[in-house]
Amino acid sequence: MLYHIFDWLAKEGFRFPGLGLFQFITFRVLLAMILSLVITTVYGKKLIRYLQKKQLGESVRDPGFAGSK
Repeated sequence: MLYHIFDWLAKEGFRFPGLGLFQFITFRVLLAMILSLVITTVYGKKLIRYLQKKQLGESVRDPGFAGSK
């Protein structure tokens, strides 16, 4: 999304430092990774508590064979 905004600004004639940085796919991937880390850090614990409150999760079974004593 930012890529399209900065591309549009460049076509309209607005020039400011760092505008060409969004042309690199590696920079956009790095920004996506950092944004996902921030979102996970901020909302992760709240989401886990919500799911535990709703009792969603895995069922744990006893290890071993069914027929062994």
